[in-house]
Amino acid sequence: METNHSDHIKRGLAEVRRFRSQLFSTMTATFKADGGAIYPLDLVVHLVAKRSLSTATAFVTLVEQHNMVCARTLLRTQIDSVMRLHAFSLVDDPHQMAMKVLEGEHIRRIKDRHGQKMTDAYLVQKLGKDIEWLERVYERTSGFIHLSNEFIGLTTEVHGPEDRTMTVKIAEADELPDGSWDEVIRCFLETSHLILHQIDSWTEMKTQRATERAAAKAAS
Repeated sequence: METNHSDHIKRGLAEVRRFRSQLFSTMTATFKADGGAIYPLDLVVHLVAKRSLSTATAFVTLVEQHNMVCARTLLRTQIDSVMRLHAFSLVDDPHQMAMKVLEGEHIRRIKDRHGQKMTDAYLVQKLGKDIEWLERVYERTSGFIHLSNEFIGLTTEVHGPEDRTMTVKIAEADELPDGSWDEVIRCFLETSHLILHQIDSWTEMKTQRATERAAAKAAS
């Protein structure tokens, strides 16, 4: 579908497409690290990467189609991915946690190293210390998953208080200013780059393990 978005918004979508290429490169480096050894956390990272790739692909299409309702829903999905991946940095043994998750245990039932259950609210609070907008956007985008008043601005236009009238509409395309589209794209990109950063951090840990084993072997 052709869009009538501004060039600025189209450039933002091009950045989202670049994220998809960056994700492939990052995952290639991860699976090559430590001589190609596979740890339980690698499998979880793979799941996050798969969901992030699919989410980014669909997000671009939805913005092009002016579908803000579903674009914000997918932003919420991307935030969920970065929250889940971040949770593994909050425990002393991420591989043991990965095994629990792969066996079907919910992260919200698992405790971090301080004995706190890692519920969504807790993970948002932890990540929100580093991401100023996270808690606010998390709440707003959750409103597009659970039917809430967040839909009102996209379906209802209230006229002046004198005539006490309103216009209610249902349309496939959401007519919104550039600023609204720019906000959802910027938040999506920042969240996506955090996912890349978290995966890179794990890759560095794998590389460091290999280096330490090689040094210990040389010293023995």
